[in-house]
Amino acid sequence: MTTTISRLIQAPIEDVFSFFDDPSSTLEFNPHAQRFELVDQQPDGRQTYDVVMRSDAKEWMQTVEQVLREPPTQLVTRGGSWTSDRERWLLTITTDRRFSVEGGGTRVDVTIESKLDRPLRRPVQALRNWLWRGAASQEFEHQLALIAKRLETQHRPAANEVGPSDVAPTPPLVVFEGPSYQNIFGSVQALLEWVEAIDVRNDEYTVFDGDARRVRLAAEADDGPVTAELASAVGDRDELRALLADLVRQQGPSQFSLIDADVGLDGLLQAVWQREHPRRPFPTA
Repeated sequence: MTTTISRLIQAPIEDVFSFFDDPSSTLEFNPHAQRFELVDQQPDGRQTYDVVMRSDAKEWMQTVEQVLREPPTQLVTRGGSWTSDRERWLLTITTDRRFSVEGGGTRVDVTIESKLDRPLRRPVQALRNWLWRGAASQEFEHQLALIAKRLETQHRPAANEVGPSDVAPTPPLVVFEGPSYQNIFGSVQALLEWVEAIDVRNDEYTVFDGDARRVRLAAEADDGPVTAELASAVGDRDELRALLADLVRQQGPSQFSLIDADVGLDGLLQAVWQREHPRRPFPTA
C-alpha cells in the first residue's frame, strides 16, 4: 500500500529537516511509540534506532533505519516491525520525505509504502486492519498536521510583536473547572455553545487551546452572549500536559487507550479527543 501526503509548513527548511531527522521529536507524535534506543550512527549522520511500540495490551518492536539522508532536502527511512526476532520483520514501512522551499515556508512531500510480510501474525494483525481500512492515511496526515503546528508555533513572532487578540485559538480547546477536566472541543463555536454565561462571569472555567495558550472567556450578562479570545500569545505546554496527565492517572490509562500517563502533550490531547469523540478526526488549525 502506498500513501502520499503533502503539507506546507511555515518554518525554515533547515529547521523542518532537523525536526524530522531527530527521532526524539518525531516519535512524540506516534501514539504507539513508547521509547527508543539509538542502535547505530554512520559517519554521514544516518541513524538506526529501535522503538518499543504498544497498542492496548499488545507490544512489539520497530527498527527504523535512515537509508538516505541528504540535508535539508530528503530523508528516507525504512522501519520494520518485529516481536522476538529482530531479523524477521513482520511489517515494513518505507517513508520518503522530500523538503523544498515554498514562499516563506517549507513544502514537505511524503510517500509511505507499507508491506505486510507476515499478515496473519499477531500483534501486527491490528496494524493490518488499520492499514486496510484506510485509517493509515488519515493518521499519517494527522501526525504531519501536528508536527506542522509544533514547528509553526516555534516560529511565530514573539508575544511583544503580536497581540493575543490578533490570533485565533488553535483547536482543540480543553476546558477545566478548577483542576477538574470538563470537556474538549474542536472549535471555538462548539466551546461557546457549551459554556454557561453565568459560570463565565463567575470565572469558573479555565480554557487552553491546542498550543497550550490560555483562552479568555467573557460575558456581558448572565444569559450571554459569551466571547473567547487568547489571553496569552505563548502557551505553557508543561502546565496543560500535567493537568491532562493527572486526568489519565485518575480515570485510568486504559480509558484513553494508553499504557500510562507518561506521554507528550500532543499524544495526551489526541488520546483525550479520541475518547470523547471516537468517530471524529482530531481537529487541526
